[in-house]
Amino acid sequence: SDLETLYNAFGCTAFLKKTEVDLGKEVVVNCLQSLQLETFQKGEAICKFGEIGDKFYIIIKGAVSVHVPSKEIVRTPTARKGS
Repeated sequence: SDLETLYNAFGCTAFLKKTEVDLGKEVVVNCLQSLQLETFQKGEAICKFGEIGDKFYIIIKGAVSVHVPSKEIVRTPTARKGS
């Protein structure tokens, strides 16, 4: 289940361990239930530059890269005959 996946991913963090000791496992489970598990395919965009964000992402498995467009013009040298 999503809850089990989230608990396995975050249950070992110092924050949740302390929360569980201080406030009980029920509080940790309630916190995790408020999260929404999302999966993305390799190469799929999670969000695009300029979009207004309404959530944040925690990467459980895999990797992401961030691409920020630049206004700087990049000139590529032109190969010429004999050069």
